Order: sequence, then structure tokens, then C-alpha cells
Amino acid sequence: MNHDSQSLNTLVAYYREIYADKSEELESITEFEKEYCPNKAIWYYSKSTFVFGMVNRALRLLEGDVIINMGFFIRDLHYQIEQRHKEYISKSVDEHLSFYRGQGLSFNDFEKLKTNKGRLMSFNCFLSTSSNRDVGDMYAESNSRSQGKVGVLFVIKVDPKIKSTPFANIERESNYPEEAEVLFSMHSVFRIEDIKCLDESQQVYEVQLTLTADDDPELRQLFNQIVTDIEMPTLPRKEDLRTLLLWIGQYDTAEKFYLDLLDKSWLLIDEVYCYMNLGRINDRLGKYDTAFEYYAKALSRVINARCSETDSFFRIYYKQVGALYCETGNYSDALIFLEKSLSMQKELRPLDDSDLYAHYNDIGMVYYHMGKYDEALSKFNQALTTSKNILAPNHINLANLHLNVGTCYAKLEDHTEALTHKKIAIDILEKVLPDNHPILANAYNSFAVTSNYIGNVEEAMIYCRKALHIHEKKAPINHPHFAPICFNLGKIYPEQGDYSNAMLYLEKAHKILQQTLPEDHELLALAYSSFGEVYVKQKVFMQASLYYEKALDIYEVRFSDDHLDLATSYNNLDVVYCQTGKYEKALQCLEKSVTLKEKCVGENHLSLANIYKAIGFTYGKMKKYEESIRYLEKAVDIYRNYALSPDQQAQILLYNIEQYEKVLQLQSGIDFN
Repeated sequence: MNHDSQSLNTLVAYYREIYADKSEELESITEFEKEYCPNKAIWYYSKSTFVFGMVNRALRLLEGDVIINMGFFIRDLHYQIEQRHKEYISKSVDEHLSFYRGQGLSFNDFEKLKTNKGRLMSFNCFLSTSSNRDVGDMYAESNSRSQGKVGVLFVIKVDPKIKSTPFANIERESNYPEEAEVLFSMHSVFRIEDIKCLDESQQVYEVQLTLTADDDPELRQLFNQIVTDIEMPTLPRKEDLRTLLLWIGQYDTAEKFYLDLLDKSWLLIDEVYCYMNLGRINDRLGKYDTAFEYYAKALSRVINARCSETDSFFRIYYKQVGALYCETGNYSDALIFLEKSLSMQKELRPLDDSDLYAHYNDIGMVYYHMGKYDEALSKFNQALTTSKNILAPNHINLANLHLNVGTCYAKLEDHTEALTHKKIAIDILEKVLPDNHPILANAYNSFAVTSNYIGNVEEAMIYCRKALHIHEKKAPINHPHFAPICFNLGKIYPEQGDYSNAMLYLEKAHKILQQTLPEDHELLALAYSSFGEVYVKQKVFMQASLYYEKALDIYEVRFSDDHLDLATSYNNLDVVYCQTGKYEKALQCLEKSVTLKEKCVGENHLSLANIYKAIGFTYGKMKKYEESIRYLEKAVDIYRNYALSPDQQAQILLYNIEQYEKVLQLQSGIDFN
């Protein structure tokens, strides 16, 4: 990034706003404004608390605005460290060096560290160490006395010839020269070699790290995949902070700086690059119409310029617009565009399957939203298989694939597999993403959905609250991705008897969707169904039926006759029709549900047993006992064929036997009710 006096003025104005009520800091800021020059970067980093604290906080928490404002200083500091490192290498005969850093870690962070032994870790800041072990010991021991902390002494082994991560002795600039401070440049990457206890009574541990080289296989694999993920292949910008901000979820900040770049761009390649990324950003922000507009501008510029080499552009264009069509519920166009992109990928790069998994995943998402869960699962598994030799084991996209597989299994009612894959996804994401990343929120919410479905209400609420906390901080309150969390809370609260909070969150979800989606979008149908469920739990059946019928109207327009959500909608209406004495209508819904289920999951699926049971009970209430017995027997046959535990099997059989007895009593003239 290029910086000038305007960058310095912007940073100084930012500092003055932050420290407006601190006169001493304001004096230092004025001095910084007058005296700063690039060769004083280390001096200001060491001497000025406002610089030191702000730089490392911004890097650690990935505060995009602050990083951009301080970009010129970060660059200068890195360059000065790099120059000193080069001077050191030219004179040094040392083959190995050791440095020490003592600090405190929370119990949770220390557990994460232990589980990653043998793996890579990074300090997302300029890393202060000492060449004196006693200094590191002192900081480790003092931090161990802090409540909720473990004292950690990092022992860092370094090959000084490694150029990828420069370091420099800054003893002469330091406020504490006796600490023999050595400063590593930002984002140093190390391998965790060993962890051992130094003092169990005081909870002090030694963690041995080795600085990684550029040719470290795991680091290289991870780096290459990140570059693939965040870059448009025709527009390589390996140090583009704007694109990195997009990749880490800082969408608002990324948008601001892409717009700024667009204003300054005069090359076609820059304009197209900006339009495509602005399309991606607005897609992530839920501003779908704006996203389409940016993609259309990119397409128009490429066509009007009559470029000779456009295949790579169109491959990316079809992929991104196809995914956007999926978001907005236009599944037929989504499939057309995504299949085009996949076909072009295979033609243009027949020997390169590094991006195939992403194409399979996108197509799987379309099938998922169409309710074709078996086909979706097949595509997701194809994506997982393709990604095995491509993605690092801790890559974000691998987590997303597991999350999608888990969500599919949940729809197919295999909740054990669903939770297994969703937990794998969360474990990966918690290791590699900031605690406030939107993708992590999505994973938490997905896990909560399945937990609630199988009756783990408290666990579901914990994960849903985690998701809510992230979205409240990271996304606009009207973002479409905020709606599923509200839906989920609307389903969890009734299980705790809290109907007022359930309705509150469902109304929030409904309002968001009305503002951002077409009126016949299936998510609005989901909102109406959720309202209906709350009214059913409160036994307000007439109101519930109104909402369920609204949902069904949308589903019947949007979906073909083999979509499982349509079957669920029929089942919901059966409940309220039965409760209000509309048995013929209830049977019509159940029979439609049976037809759908047989198409989608086969004739002997466990979910069909539940429908047969409902049909049997409905016939019983209509005093059609022979029909009742016939359907209840169908249900029992399916239950017996399922590999359920003995206790579950016994409970199900006993329950059905009890119902048979009731029917037999009815045949003897005893009132069913």
C-alpha cells in the first residue's frame, strides 16, 4: 500500500479522537505528527504507548479500519526490522538462536495450545521476546498468579538464516534495555514442538516453538490455499489487504476501501476486480440487489472492452452469480450458472482440481435448497473427497464442507452423523478464525438447530446465544443471515416455556426477511411455520392454522412435489386440523405427506412410521377403526425394522400396543375420548 502525508494526518486525527481526554497522550501525538519519519518506526513503537498498544490490538483483533489507518506505520516498522535482520545475517556465524517470551494464557487458550502440539501457531502481532531466559521466566511466573491464567514460557528456536520472518534486537530503543528485547515482525509462524510443566503448583509451563521456513510443507499448503481463496486468478494481488479483509469477514471495511480503489482506478483490470469483489461483499452483507448490480457492471465492462482473454473472468462470474442466485431462491438459474462455471473449470484447467471442490459444494447448496437432500449430500461428499489432497486439515473451507454435510444429514434425520460433522466444523473454525467471525456464528447456529431437535435444549441455547452474540456485533440488524438465528431462538424458547421471547425473535426474523427477500421466498414460509409452532404449543390452534396455511401457499408455489419441506408443512397442518376437529382435511395432508416421503426417502423410512401413526390416530378419532389398525400396524412394522436400542424399541412398541387396545375398546362400544 502507498502512503503519503495524508495517511499520517488521518492517523493523527484518529489518535486524537481516541485519546481526546488524555492530555499526556495528546502531547505525544503532536510530537509524533511533527517528528515521525520511517527510520524512527522502531523508536516510536518502543517509546510511545499509544502506538504500541494500538498496533498490536488492531493486528490481534483484526480491526480493519485501524490496520488501514496505521498501514504506513506497520509497513515502516516491518521494513526497519527487516533491514536490521539483513545486517545481522551478513555478520552472524550463529547457526541457531533461542529467544524467550513469558506471558499468561486463559485456561481455554492453553487447552487449545495443548491440542495443537506438533501443529502451527501464529502470533498476530509484532512479537516481543528476550534473549535472556530469566526475563521470560519472570513474566511467565508473574502471569501465573493472575486469576484464570496459566503462566507460559515460550522458548523459541530460530535459524537466523530464515528470511521469511525478520527479527531485530531493539535494546537501544527500549524503555527497558535490561530486558534484552528482540522484536519479531508481525504474523510470525511457529511449530509447537513440545509442552512441559515447569511448576505444577504455580501453573507455569514451557512451550517449545520452532520458527518455520517458507518451505515448511504445512505452511506452504495453507498459504497456497488461502491465496487461491482470496484472489481472482486473473488479477493476482498477493498482498491486497482489501481482499484479506473480505476473506476474514470485515465486509463493511473492505467495501469502503474497494470503493476508494474504484474511484482511483483507470485500468480495466482494476475496475473489473473492484466490481467483482464489491459484488461478493454485498452478497455477504445480504444486499442482494446491489450485488447483482456490481456483477452486471463487471460483465458490461468486460463485454464492451472486447477483451480477447475472457474465459477466466466468465468462469468466476458464473460461479459468483450462480451462488447469488442460490441465495435469492432462483435455483434453476443458479444451477445453470454453476454448471457452466464447473464445465469451464474442467476445460480451462483439466489438470488442476484445486477449485473443483468449491464448485461441487456450490451445486450441492442449490440441491439442498431445492429439497433434494440425497443429491446435495452426494455433491457435498464429492467436494469433501476432492478436497482431501488440496485443503490443509485446519482450512476454513474444509470446515464449511463438514458443516454442509452435517446439515444434509440433519434433513435426512440422521442426527448422529449431523452432529459429528457439525462438531468437526466447529473444532476447525474455533482454531483458525477470530471469535467474532460470521462463519463461526453460522456453525454455532447450525449445531444448535440439531441439538434442539434431539432434545438437548440447554446445549442448543448456549450455541445459539454464541451465534447471536457474534451477529449482533458483526452484521447489520437487518442482515438475512441474522434471521436463521432468530428462527432458532424462536424454536428453543418454547421448549423452555418462554413464548413471549419466542415471538419476539420470530417477529425480528420475519421483519428482516420482508425487507430483504421476495415475498414468496421459502425463508418467509419458514417464518410462518415457526409462528405456527409457537401457537400450537400455546394451544391457539386457529391462529396456528392461519400461519401454517400461509407457509403452505409459498411452499406449493416454490417447490416441486418431491421437496421434504413441503411434507413437513402438510404434517404441521395435520396437527391443527386434528385439534380443531377437521379430520378429513388432516387426512388429506397426511396422505400428501406420505406420497412425498416415499418419493424422497423411500417406503420404510422412520419418518413414515410417524406419519402412519398419525393417520392411524386420526382414523381412530373418526371411529374408522379398521383403517386405524391398518396404519398403526404399518408404523409398528417400520419401527421393528429400524436399528433402535432395546429401550427405545420397547417404548415404541408399548406405546403402539396401548393404542391398539384403545381401538379394540372402541370396537366394543367404549368411547375413544
